[in-house]
Amino acid sequence: MLEKPPLCGTRVSLRALGPEDAEAMYQSIQDPEGVRLTGSHGTFTRELVAAHCERVAAAEDRLDYVIALRDDPTYRGEVVLRHIDPDNRCASYRINLAAWAPRGAGLGGEATVLLLRYGLAVWPRLHRVELEVYEFNTRAIRAYEKLGFVREGCKRDALWWDGRFHGAVQMSLLRHEFEARHGIPSPLRGDAQP
Repeated sequence: MLEKPPLCGTRVSLRALGPEDAEAMYQSIQDPEGVRLTGSHGTFTRELVAAHCERVAAAEDRLDYVIALRDDPTYRGEVVLRHIDPDNRCASYRINLAAWAPRGAGLGGEATVLLLRYGLAVWPRLHRVELEVYEFNTRAIRAYEKLGFVREGCKRDALWWDGRFHGAVQMSLLRHEFEARHGIPSPLRGDAQP
């Protein structure tokens, strides 16, 4: 069974996403700005969100974590490492901060480092972590670059939103780049300090 222990940073703590988080996640994805930033066209019912939370809690091939403040367990968003490809030694990363999460406070960055440090320890052969972010989300692009992600290109006209097309910036971070910037992944333990 894939271990998903709590991960504690300076300001942020991560805990495995579970069925108990379904309502907070459902409320989070009702935020119009969050929907725009993720390019979500679908409608997600409480039942669909609950089923998703149940499924990922038991998943052996991905890490889904709730972002909380270290001194407040309230759901602030989620960070996910998924689409693990053992043959090509890569995975995809995503983060979604709830509308009520403090912006510009570095919580997303700290959560990213905690999750990637743990994910690189869980999958020691993992070499590449990739993500996609829409070109209008300049705040996220700057944050990813600050963490060491490198722009690789742009999928042109990847999203139809508000009557026009938008590109999707593709970014990646390689293991040696992460280690040089953020340190060697910690051993499998519950306290993964950034």
